[in-house]
Amino acid sequence: MENKLYLKDEELEELFKNRIIQHDNYNSNSELFIYGNTIFKIYNGDSPIDSFNKNVINNIFNKYNYLTNINELVLPKKLLIYNKHIVGFSMPYIEGNSLEEIINNNKDYNMKDIFIKLLNVINTYKELPFEFFIGDMHEKNIIIDKNNNIKIIDPDSFIIDNNKLCIDNEYLVGKYPNHYFNNNELKRINYSSDYYSLLCIILNYLFKNIIEDTSNPITWIKEEQQFKEIHPLLNRVDEHFILKEEDIYNLFEVKNKLNYKYIENQEIKKEIQRIRKVYKL
Repeated sequence: MENKLYLKDEELEELFKNRIIQHDNYNSNSELFIYGNTIFKIYNGDSPIDSFNKNVINNIFNKYNYLTNINELVLPKKLLIYNKHIVGFSMPYIEGNSLEEIINNNKDYNMKDIFIKLLNVINTYKELPFEFFIGDMHEKNIIIDKNNNIKIIDPDSFIIDNNKLCIDNEYLVGKYPNHYFNNNELKRINYSSDYYSLLCIILNYLFKNIIEDTSNPITWIKEEQQFKEIHPLLNRVDEHFILKEEDIYNLFEVKNKLNYKYIENQEIKKEIQRIRKVYKL
């Protein structure tokens, strides 16, 4: 397939009229634009991160015949070429709600089913004849489309054939694994990174407004005795770096059995902290 789109000045000018504002985007090396049913991701420069991202997209095109079989992955459509340089890529626009929007706005979805489907995605790409991991799985990068299908976006964060980005001897992995790698023995990027990220997403959903460190929920929960029933599960995941379907069912059961008095007290505590911050008490 022809995977290059050569942009002219007038096309860029038209494209730049339709910038997508990314609130709370922790990675500011790129910008998104929408034109029709296509998203254009343009990199801001030629930093090591940009070079890594471009390399990932090239690798995806090399493995395209395999990756298109995983329907949940939103893959790039074209490399964007301007003045003989790769400046970004295009991908399909997915109409739907991000997992972050669904959780924050309490939208009516079968969350257990969503999490199990995400687990099955990880288990599916383990069967590919080459290394492939999501790398940066988090709530903003997971879309539930208008047909209730799961779509995983942000393909330039995918890890293919061990294409890790290393800057100053530190791997840049993603929102959740970065916190984990800084505090634990696991220093490699593999399926464990994706299992770990999915577990963080599940915990943040189940114990919304309770967990104080949502960027590192596993470590926070381990220090809370109220959650001691799931400590063995978290310890096992730490040791074997794998998540199972039965684990998801067990976590939902624990959620239902939790002491709601404790939950209410935590919510009251957080509200008091919020008021103190607002009024600088």
